[in-house]
Amino acid sequence: MLQKIIPKFNLDFCGADNPPLEILNKRKDSIKKFHRNIDKEAEETSMLDDSFASFYRIPFPYTEKLASFQQNSLLKNKDTSKYDAFSSYGVNVFGREVYDTCIKQAVANYDEYGFFLNSVHPITLENIRYLKKISGLDSFSFHMSGTEAVLNACRLAKLNTGKKYILKFKGAYHGWASIPNLKEIKTIGQLKRSRNCAALLVNPLQILFPIGSLKADAALLLGNSTTPSSREEYSKRLQEIQQICQEKGIIFILDEVFLGFRLAYGGCQEYFNTRADMVLYGKTLGGGLPVGVVCGKEKYMQKFSKQHPLNFLPSRGTFAAHPLVMLSMNQFLKYLQPNMYDNLDSLWNARRETLNQKLQDAELPLEFINLASIFGIRHHNYSIYNWVLQLYFKKNNLYLGP
Repeated sequence: MLQKIIPKFNLDFCGADNPPLEILNKRKDSIKKFHRNIDKEAEETSMLDDSFASFYRIPFPYTEKLASFQQNSLLKNKDTSKYDAFSSYGVNVFGREVYDTCIKQAVANYDEYGFFLNSVHPITLENIRYLKKISGLDSFSFHMSGTEAVLNACRLAKLNTGKKYILKFKGAYHGWASIPNLKEIKTIGQLKRSRNCAALLVNPLQILFPIGSLKADAALLLGNSTTPSSREEYSKRLQEIQQICQEKGIIFILDEVFLGFRLAYGGCQEYFNTRADMVLYGKTLGGGLPVGVVCGKEKYMQKFSKQHPLNFLPSRGTFAAHPLVMLSMNQFLKYLQPNMYDNLDSLWNARRETLNQKLQDAELPLEFINLASIFGIRHHNYSIYNWVLQLYFKKNNLYLGP
């Protein structure tokens, strides 16, 4: 029945670069094995979101095979041993046990405070004191996700500057929703020449990628032309951006939804020695529960215009600053300590060197690059077969991004 639904695909692409016959046959045999594994996985694909997470990582020519099944199959025989570096990329910074503890303690403390409706939970004020210390900023807005934090930061920037456009560097990821009046730039020179711009969004994850090459927050397979910036180089770049934004009256927004709390207690601002007008946090700050936070200078965080009282931002969100989320966040903020980041770079750089030495000893044309605990895989040579590496990782229960 399966073969009737799914047409066979042509293996001629295995010889696209005219390899020796021995290599060609090995490629074909390997692809046939993956073909059989995909047949099995297609039958075990579960609910839509989960099937997307698996299906999205399967490159051509397998995508049509899984697409036939993802809406009709049931959850069964689910493998729980896989290590997912894609779906957990933004939230699982400190390990499952930490977030499990945060949530359990939040539930236990919920009874102590009682039920709150249409009022601010008292633990929120304690969280704000922590966030002031971490971000160095003095005004805060809570939201339901990192994406909502990005969108609300952009709206606040437009309201408080009276300007029209939001800038971002080409390819940088800032959430799933569209940002109105968004302009993409590639260079700092374009930033200098910009006009009528309320804010610039910067995702520091782009330290690992050339401008324009980052298509998602978890694109961890890189071409051989990718040369990451050093921490010192990127720090100078951010400091230059900060200076230009200050001179032009553009709000400098540092999007730490994915990198927040991975690099330093004070986040990317501390790690790269820069100061932003707004900093955005999400995911992990909620202690395992969904959250988005905009931290900003008070003059940029006003939700209404003093000159025009009817010009205001009513956005808040049904579950913004939800009591249970605030309690879980409080547990996370108490867990977080500055000394946890001592020798962080040395630790992860040593691990990278160990991995790269093993690859070199095995004469494999690959190497790892990293920004602290965030790792990417760089191929030394261009090849139409580089994507197959991801399938081998997947076969061994390591799930990477696209």
